[in-house]
Amino acid sequence: MNQQQIAHTTQERLEAWRRACTRRGKLSRSTLAAGVVALHQLRRAESLPASRETLFRAGGELKQSRGKSLTTILSAYGLTTDYLKEVTTRQAHQDAQRLLEALEWGALLTPLTRDDRDALLRQLIGALVQLAQAQLQQQAVRVRVDWRQSPWEWMRQILAAARERAPDVVEQHLMGAKLQTRFRDLQFPALPAHAADVATGRKGDFELPTASGGVVLHVTAHPTSALIEKCQENLRQRLLPIILTLREKEAHALALAEDKGVAQQIAVVPIEHFVATNLIEMATERQIPLDEALRALLNAYNQRVELAETNRSCRIELE
Repeated sequence: MNQQQIAHTTQERLEAWRRACTRRGKLSRSTLAAGVVALHQLRRAESLPASRETLFRAGGELKQSRGKSLTTILSAYGLTTDYLKEVTTRQAHQDAQRLLEALEWGALLTPLTRDDRDALLRQLIGALVQLAQAQLQQQAVRVRVDWRQSPWEWMRQILAAARERAPDVVEQHLMGAKLQTRFRDLQFPALPAHAADVATGRKGDFELPTASGGVVLHVTAHPTSALIEKCQENLRQRLLPIILTLREKEAHALALAEDKGVAQQIAVVPIEHFVATNLIEMATERQIPLDEALRALLNAYNQRVELAETNRSCRIELE
C-alpha cells in the first residue's frame, strides 16, 4: 500500500474501533484515554511492530495509563487534567489492545518513513482528542457537597470544583442565578460571560436599581486595575460599585482599589459569602430546606448557562 492507502486504512480501522467500543451509546473516557496512550506508545516505540510485552504489563494493564504518566500524556495532546485522572477499568485496557491489534501493533505503518508514520499517528491521536474535547463540551461539572457543613462551605466546594473548567464564566452565571432567584420581579438577562461591557452598553455585569441611583456588580475571579477604573467611572456616575470575587482574591482587589484611592468608596465581597447569604434568605422566604434552596439556585444557574454559552461544560450537577 502507498502512503495514502495506509492513511485511509488506519483511519477506517480507528473509526471501526470507536464504533465497537461505543456501549449503550457512549464511548467511555477511560477507553478514549487508553486509546490516546496506546497510539502515543506506538509513536515512541523504537521499532514497529511493537510487541505486547513492550506495551502491557504482565497483569494486562497498558503501561503509562495511570497517575502522573497518564496526566502528562493527556496534557501533551491538549486534554486538561480534569478529563481523567487515571484509567481504572480493565475494559479500557482491553479496548486499547483491540486498537493496537487493529493497527497490527504498528506493522501497518512500517512502509512509511519515520516522519510520515509520526504524522499519521499524531493525526489519529488528534481524532481521539477531538472526541474527548466534545465530551468535555457537554459534560457538566459534578460536585459532591457535604450537607453537614455550612452554605458558605458548599459554595466554596462548588467554585473550587468548577474553577478549572471555565474561569469567570461560572462566577458570572452563578451571580446571575443568585440575583434571578432573589429578585424575581427584576430582569437579569443571561449574556455570554465574556461579552464586553462597552459592546453591550452595560455599566458592569449586573445592575440593581435603588432610589438614590443604583448598584453596579462586577463579577470576576481575577481583579485587575482595569476593573478598578470601571469602578471609578461608576462612581463618577453616582453609582455604587461592588466587586464580587473569590475569597482568596479579596485582599488583592482591595489593594488595587487602595492604589487608585477608592478603597473607601467601593465594596469588595467574596462570592462565596454573597451567594451563601442568598441561600439563607431564599430558604427563609420560601420556607424550604437549605439544600433545596441550593438545588433551585443551581437549576437557575444551569438554565442561564444553556441560554448564554456554547460551552456547556460549566453546568453544575450535584452528586
